[in-house]
Amino acid sequence: KTTSTHFSPDTFNWTGVSGMVPRYHFESTTNLTNWTALQQLKMDPPANNVNFTDSNATAPNQFYRARMIAQ
Repeated sequence: KTTSTHFSPDTFNWTGVSGMVPRYHFESTTNLTNWTALQQLKMDPPANNVNFTDSNATAPNQFYRARMIAQ
């Protein structure tokens, strides 16, 4: 669940909260077909917050997703 996002000319920041899955890969793409893993994220108990920052978000059409990693 997304709790906040922030955009600037070259930075994207995302904060979220998750339930049971403790690890995610944060990925990006410019075409919704070829995804690139940017960072592995781990929730911080007990609040289960996840934070991600891409300080190189310069593409005009940049998309992101958080993909669950199997335990």
